[in-house]
Amino acid sequence: MDHEAVVNDLFDTCTWLGDYHEDNGKQKYLARERDQCLTALLDLDKMLEEDSPESGYVVRQQLGEWQVLRRRMIPLFVSYQKDSELATNVVQLMVKLTTRVGLYGSDELQHLRHLQDYKEAFSKSDIFTVLLRLVMEALDNEAGPGQQFFKDVLVLIRNLVSVPDPGPGDAGYTPLRRRLQLTYIRHFHDEGVLDFFHFLGEQLVMREENNADQVWAVAEILYHICTTFDPQEMWQKRKEQKKRDLSELLARDKADSKLMAPQSSRHSRFGTSMQTFSADGSLNVSASVMQKSIIQKSSALLKKEFRNPLGSEKKQNMFHNPFFVDLAEGSVRDHNQLNPHVRGSLDDRADHSEKVLLGYRSFLEKCTWMSSLVSILRSSCNPSKPTTGSEFKLPYLLNFVSWFLEFHRCQHALQVAEAKKKNEPPPDLDIAALQGAIDVDMVQFTTARLRDFGKVAQMHQSQLMVALRVLSQQIQTIKVMTECSGSDTRDCGDILVRHLVKEDIMFNVAWIMKNFKTSVHDPRILSYSVEVWQLMILLMNRLRERYDQSTFQVERLRGSHMTRSDTTVEQEVSSLSDSRVMQNLFHLIEKYRRLSAPLQSMLIELIYSIMKAHHTNIVIFFELTCFMRIYRMMTDPLLTNTKNNSKYKDIVGLLEFILESFFQCAEVNSCV
Repeated sequence: MDHEAVVNDLFDTCTWLGDYHEDNGKQKYLARERDQCLTALLDLDKMLEEDSPESGYVVRQQLGEWQVLRRRMIPLFVSYQKDSELATNVVQLMVKLTTRVGLYGSDELQHLRHLQDYKEAFSKSDIFTVLLRLVMEALDNEAGPGQQFFKDVLVLIRNLVSVPDPGPGDAGYTPLRRRLQLTYIRHFHDEGVLDFFHFLGEQLVMREENNADQVWAVAEILYHICTTFDPQEMWQKRKEQKKRDLSELLARDKADSKLMAPQSSRHSRFGTSMQTFSADGSLNVSASVMQKSIIQKSSALLKKEFRNPLGSEKKQNMFHNPFFVDLAEGSVRDHNQLNPHVRGSLDDRADHSEKVLLGYRSFLEKCTWMSSLVSILRSSCNPSKPTTGSEFKLPYLLNFVSWFLEFHRCQHALQVAEAKKKNEPPPDLDIAALQGAIDVDMVQFTTARLRDFGKVAQMHQSQLMVALRVLSQQIQTIKVMTECSGSDTRDCGDILVRHLVKEDIMFNVAWIMKNFKTSVHDPRILSYSVEVWQLMILLMNRLRERYDQSTFQVERLRGSHMTRSDTTVEQEVSSLSDSRVMQNLFHLIEKYRRLSAPLQSMLIELIYSIMKAHHTNIVIFFELTCFMRIYRMMTDPLLTNTKNNSKYKDIVGLLEFILESFFQCAEVNSCV
């Protein structure tokens, strides 16, 4: 059957789902008889089954263009909501229409726009309320639409929340769709859907034979909910949140005023020195209006900036995929600011009402089954055979574990702060609640991904960044465990530290820092590598002091063989004595405007430790190009301004130490 015949047949079938008629000047939907509607639904289901990639999924694309789901299926579902057979068939068709299929290029963007249309259509409160009421009826009694209807609704919700909200310039963007996910999150809270998720997750974990499809459906729903929440914000008081928001608004207004400050209009031929005050009150002295206060980067340095490549066929950059949804809130914002290609990294945080925040916080506290859910997901995840719709399972799992661990650490930090106010001993971290995300099996799973996407794959940058992110969260959680007063929790943390060293993550992170290319690889890979390295050095030193243990056992894979050896903290630091590492770290320092305070401190400390490992390591900075980069930073008013002394004093101190060391070396070495 040719394309035109398929479209005509499809149009005739859709007309039997109902029509719109004018009533008092308004278009009103009128459903046809039940049997006619049921026949049309069965015909549409058959057409969708026969729809294939060879035809370009013409049926799905045409139904999306005609907006059949919003204009006909949803009104039909509301009209016959008490008819279980017809409601079940409508929901099954909705599931097929909202399921992502394998399209590419412009067809893929058109398909995404159709999915966003579907998501917007279901955001209306009336259809959402009807759908959830039928789900509750199916749970309360067996006389409802049936178990299949229950599964279809779960998949339908998963399909809808998995559709990413478009940003400015994206396909299907409208101002209302930019925060559409927040509307769903609010409906989940107001309509009691969280209780449904809690019941379903508990039942799936309790079953001996788990249904992998349903488990992953629940997990993906939870993941796309968590991406919009900041774990720290969920445990903060509203007053503290308002203070943080106010400080961000003041900082942004200050930055805008600098850009809008008027320039000096005096002509350059006068040749006299001029003093001008910037918007932040700092004093600039120049000999000409043509003189710039900040030395711009040279073309050679600009070529070293990250260009966000698409990647090869085997190592595709999944951040270019319009269907991928990454974590956007929490500690990831500090690292996302380093990559200028990450959308929304400098935007406002997702704004949730206090009622919604408290509701989701209590929901997550009740979900004690999430640890077991993570274990099930890990065992059923097969990263070697991805298909359309399942290629993001591994990064979603790792991102969910990252968010899950950060949430529990923020909860523990609040408990410790409250105990300190009451002069009570701080409680231990509840490791039973996050066992599946921090046990030996999960640590081995994460370190295996670090090796696979690092040295084995020669830097699969998008997957490697996610692997380093979850590894960083695991190490931060282990650090909290080693600081607990309870001997059992502390001993578990010490055992996990030894196991991490045994998995040879130090060698793999060192390899990443040596082979990192600033123009090709995501800068977040380097920032997470610095974070992982410094945290591991801290934990290894802590074990050395606690148990007088100077050496650690390491198992290193070399092809199909494994070698065992011992290592020390000094040996690991000395392994970074490489010019490539120092150049990459110095490149990261040049992004001081976007570095968070903890990351800046770790970076400076790492550079100092490499310098102290051997007194000749500092010579790598004794180059003219390096001195020009130092001069460019030291002439930046942001660093020289007295108001920022405390914020950037470590960076200024490092640069001054490099210059001082150069002149000391020049006094005794004429070759310098």
